[in-house]
Amino acid sequence: MSDFTEILDAEARRYALNMIALWAAQQLGKSGDEANDFAQEFIAKNASDEPHTRAFDRLCQLLVGKGLCTKEEVLRKMNEHGAIAQACFGTDVHDTEAEPPPV
Repeated sequence: MSDFTEILDAEARRYALNMIALWAAQQLGKSGDEANDFAQEFIAKNASDEPHTRAFDRLCQLLVGKGLCTKEEVLRKMNEHGAIAQACFGTDVHDTEAEPPPV
């Protein structure tokens, strides 16, 4: 894999994580600077994780644990935002085989 491809993959991953983190912030009632700060912190904690399962687990703990959504909703949003990032950057940024863990 070339350096350019690695940089592109990393940027696409951060883009996807930013979108999912902003969605999660909205679910938590955050907006504006508070939502952006939440997203930046989430990216910092998850940008180097491969595959996305750790980010998925963290979102589930945060959102499902508070009764704000289901694991399936988190997975659907992660896949939606991953597909958007993939279309924008022309690279695969999410684990398409990921499924929510059993309840």
